Amino acid sequence: MTELSLHDFHCVLDRNMIEKLRDLNIFKAVRGVSGKVVRILQVLIPVIRRELKWGQQRMSRYMNVCDDPDVERDHVHVYVPAGLYRELKLLHHGLNFYSIAQFVRELLEWFLEFVEECEGNTLHKLQELFAHWATIKKETRLTLKEYMRQLFTIVQHLPGRNRLITVYNQNYSPFWVLRV
Repeated sequence: MTELSLHDFHCVLDRNMIEKLRDLNIFKAVRGVSGKVVRILQVLIPVIRRELKWGQQRMSRYMNVCDDPDVERDHVHVYVPAGLYRELKLLHHGLNFYSIAQFVRELLEWFLEFVEECEGNTLHKLQELFAHWATIKKETRLTLKEYMRQLFTIVQHLPGRNRLITVYNQNYSPFWVLRV
């Protein structure tokens, strides 16, 4: 039996957000704040990936946990699966967030506002939104012919005789190095 690797992720949340998370009843089997945060992040993986691809650089600016200084803040330990934590780390690095907790708070705020606006089956509405994103991605994807035309244009303008083209795999490590 394989053991699920969990990362103990520590963050600070304001009490109002913690109370909203406790009152959230979308996920039936999950009771604690940690479990609800993990389920929200798992549901929002398409948002995380889209933000990594199209989001703006955050320039590592510190953002307050809460705008109201009178609201108390609490430390929360969230036990995040290793794969999800890796996605968060990639986003942290790619968009230059001050901290991963800052982005997690941003996602939680967005999700809680989305739940309030939906007034219905929130998960179904999210699935519709993600399906729409997938349709747009499929419709705007380049064909093989268009990729080859781009590659030919790039190869024409490479300087020197020993022109190399590196093809990377999905983990951004070199897969092939082609000499043109």
